[in-house]
Amino acid sequence: MHQNKILILLILLIPGAKYSRAQEFGGGVLCGIAAGQIHGDEKSHFRKAGAIGGVYVDYKFSEKSRLVIETYYIGKGAVCNEKRSDGTHYQLFKTSLHYIEFPFLFSYNLLPRFAMAGGPAFSYLIAHRISRYKKIIPPEDYQMNYFDLQLMAQMDFALSKKWTTGLRYAYSLTDCRKEPEAAWFNLNLSLVLKYKIK
Repeated sequence: MHQNKILILLILLIPGAKYSRAQEFGGGVLCGIAAGQIHGDEKSHFRKAGAIGGVYVDYKFSEKSRLVIETYYIGKGAVCNEKRSDGTHYQLFKTSLHYIEFPFLFSYNLLPRFAMAGGPAFSYLIAHRISRYKKIIPPEDYQMNYFDLQLMAQMDFALSKKWTTGLRYAYSLTDCRKEPEAAWFNLNLSLVLKYKIK
């Protein structure tokens, strides 16, 4: 008799446990804009604008902490301008790098609406183009690495239960070029907007 009661109790609790675990997962879509530069090209300033668009999932460890995994497209690179004697500027060269990126970020809520996040990001280069004086340099004249490893730091602010905005900084740990004498490292400052679907 007692065994039957225990069995009935387990049958009632199992769906609740599955539902509880399901509640720990969430996700949605994200978009944003990135401002980029390349450390090593002898120029500075975040002058290269790029779009961001993709999806994310997160796993809730506690009320304050979670793991966020993202997948998105991001445009990176650099724009280097020179100043003429008359005060106007012309484009010396432009580097356009197009990546699919996969960050793994640990997020912790310091305040009810404010969180800090950080972690590694893995990127895969899907397209690239370099131009000098607005003329495209043939791809065989330079070689790029297709994989990039970065460290990211981010500040998030919850606008509502569904919308969150974040400011993030990313710096490459690996060279994005194959030429060791001209090492390039991506630097990006991004503003991201997220919409929570679940």
